[in-house]
Amino acid sequence: MNHPVKQVQPYRGNRGIAVFRICLWLLPAFVLPFGASLGLWLEELWFIAIIPTFAAFVAIGYLDMRLKFQQEQGDPTLKKQNIWSWAIVFGLFQVIIAPALAFTVISGICTVTGLGYP
Repeated sequence: MNHPVKQVQPYRGNRGIAVFRICLWLLPAFVLPFGASLGLWLEELWFIAIIPTFAAFVAIGYLDMRLKFQQEQGDPTLKKQNIWSWAIVFGLFQVIIAPALAFTVISGICTVTGLGYP
């Protein structure tokens, strides 16, 4: 029995979503210095600044995963648990990535402006 073969066009992606996701991955490097400076300013109540900063990381991870599902043209309601688990993993990744990237950006700015190293 012959079945007609349906030609499926390969998904080409969405450049706008891809660029936005890259920006989302870089965003915590700019959020972290503000959270850290607020924590230093509050001194003994530093955890009041750390909790919203980490919550912002998780929220950015949530948005990143929703955009990934949209880019893959999947149904995000079916994979709600995957979205939240990825959001938490994203937040944990950013605890390592954001300080390194923030320090690199600050070092570059100090070097370019002639202010020396931080």
